[in-house]
Amino acid sequence: MFFPVSKILGGLCLPFTQVLLLLAAFAFLVRRRPRAAWVCFWIALVGMYALSTRPVADLITRPLEKQYPRTALPASIDAIVVLGGATDLGTSLPERLEFGSAADRFIEGVILARQYPDAVLVFSGGTSSLFDASRLEAPWLAEYAEKLGIPSTQIRAEERSRNTRENATETAAILRAEGRTSLLLVTSAFHMPRSVGCFHQAGLYPIPYPVDFRTQAAPYDVMSLLPNINNLADASHSIREYWGLLVYSLKGYI
Repeated sequence: MFFPVSKILGGLCLPFTQVLLLLAAFAFLVRRRPRAAWVCFWIALVGMYALSTRPVADLITRPLEKQYPRTALPASIDAIVVLGGATDLGTSLPERLEFGSAADRFIEGVILARQYPDAVLVFSGGTSSLFDASRLEAPWLAEYAEKLGIPSTQIRAEERSRNTRENATETAAILRAEGRTSLLLVTSAFHMPRSVGCFHQAGLYPIPYPVDFRTQAAPYDVMSLLPNINNLADASHSIREYWGLLVYSLKGYI
């Protein structure tokens, strides 16, 4: 029950959904309470503009990304765990994998697997879809990694998990069965705080290896103040991540 409810509520907290709700409130109130209606309208307009600019998107995202900076890599490691989310499952086919904005997760995972040939490379994640459980990401990523030269004996595909908590619990079961305890955790920088918390709760203490940084490293200029859909997407990911941290904390998952 938690999985579908969290997906629905998470969708409702996204900025675009909130703007639609505010515009619906405007349409409903404009004849009855015009002052309240126009307040809703301007909140929607200004909020959408602000979240679509780079400085505001970075302001929201940076506290998440700063919590776990990269540290020096160890001499050896038992496992490299790559969390799902690198692909667009909706447009992918087994023979034609389509990567999304978090493709760094897969790329860096393969690079690390080459660097640590004695470590297993675990792709963790089936599908986060509420309605289609037939398209599973981990097996597809495992097959793709083989095409890039990673031996099949080094790869593990954990395809049962649907969210971050299940990533941790299902991966923990695989690693314990093989007696592996030390691991690198590869996921997007903004997603690392919740991921580390879930793995700690599952009894694993990974070395964070954040990738897919979204905040701008270069100085801001006038172009960064223009609205951009990519900025809105980054702000939306971060807002949903804050929501996930809150819910997971309340549930005791982290």
